[in-house]
Amino acid sequence: MRSIALVDCNNFYVSCERLFNPKLRNKPVVVLSNNDGCIIARSEEAKNVGIQMGEPLHLCQNLIKAHNVEVYSSNYTLYGDISNRIMGFLKNYTSKLEVYSIDEAFLDLTQVPKLEQSSFIQKIKKEIYQNFGIPVSIGLAPNKVLAKIASKKAKKSDGTFNYFNLDAQGVVQMLSQIKVQDIWGIGRQCSKKLNSMGVYTAQEFKNSDIGIIKKKFGVVGSRIQYELKELYCIELEDCVSNKKQIISSKSFGSTVTKLNDLEQAVSTFVTTACSKLRAQNSYARSISVFIQTNRFSEEKQYFNSRSAVLSIGQNSTSVFISAAKKLLKAIFLNGFKYKKAGISLSMIENIQNSQDVLMETADFKTNPALVKIMDDINSLYGKNTLLYAACGKLEKRKFTPRSEKKSQKFTSSWKELLTVKI
Repeated sequence: MRSIALVDCNNFYVSCERLFNPKLRNKPVVVLSNNDGCIIARSEEAKNVGIQMGEPLHLCQNLIKAHNVEVYSSNYTLYGDISNRIMGFLKNYTSKLEVYSIDEAFLDLTQVPKLEQSSFIQKIKKEIYQNFGIPVSIGLAPNKVLAKIASKKAKKSDGTFNYFNLDAQGVVQMLSQIKVQDIWGIGRQCSKKLNSMGVYTAQEFKNSDIGIIKKKFGVVGSRIQYELKELYCIELEDCVSNKKQIISSKSFGSTVTKLNDLEQAVSTFVTTACSKLRAQNSYARSISVFIQTNRFSEEKQYFNSRSAVLSIGQNSTSVFISAAKKLLKAIFLNGFKYKKAGISLSMIENIQNSQDVLMETADFKTNPALVKIMDDINSLYGKNTLLYAACGKLEKRKFTPRSEKKSQKFTSSWKELLTVKI
């Protein structure tokens, strides 16, 4: 039987903020989404005063003021860097690891003797906190579905939970307390369908007729059910599969009315998307552009989008900026206050699988060496060290999202290192 551990960083974004600001410990803290819109992370103290996940900031101002809740804008550069360090460190414990999200990873610990596994996951938890200052919860079980459940149990105990320590009655009791919608891989619509069948808990789902589950929920549903029965069906993925679509979009900090400002925004989004495209060693042949007004405003509304397919696959930022600006001009209308824009790259294929062309047209001439130099410099000194002129100057951008309560990039910028006064 396999032994799969799920390492889950507790309240990760909040924990990263506390790492460099110890005064936040034991205080209610929340982190906001892009443009300082909604609550996307909460400390336990913030949860206890009634602040809900996903709640718009303006709707919980009374709670924030009443309980002196500390509010922070999202700092994805910091969170991503801390995550990369932790995930790299976890490789010391296993030869097979799947980074599932920015704050979660599955580890195959089958090689660790069963009698030593409880102390082993305690060791992982302790060493992560000692090295990175981030508290984690670790659940250990025979597969990924049960490891997810075990990690939730770990949050309510001492930070670790070993499924293998349960007897048969203990397993029944635990699964009977898990709502079916809380099972990893069961979405909202699936849980509604299961509820209509009289299935409300993980234990009831486990005991449901296998044929009916496969018929109604397909292979994915049956695999989840098999894993609840302690079988190993969902493999760990050693590497992240390439994205089939890359989307880059943001809401603006203030409304935009001029085409030039929208062109700078769209060019910036193209720069981000093409960087991701090159990072996964891929080409794209299709690009889409959209713009929209503020749908929450009472002013006149407008939304439009347009797509184009290139004759050959590309990952050149300049090529896609040119294409995006043409699409934008085709859908832009004067007289509207635009609140959001974005681009999408699709028809993505691996560079090795792409077809060469005999002649390269003038529109598609690129300089791979120049692109690589820009990527290397931005990787070393920060993503905005070198910019395409089409993106506009950072200090003059009118489309930059609100980020009024953002902490420093303590680990990735020389200008924003932690200052210590003695």
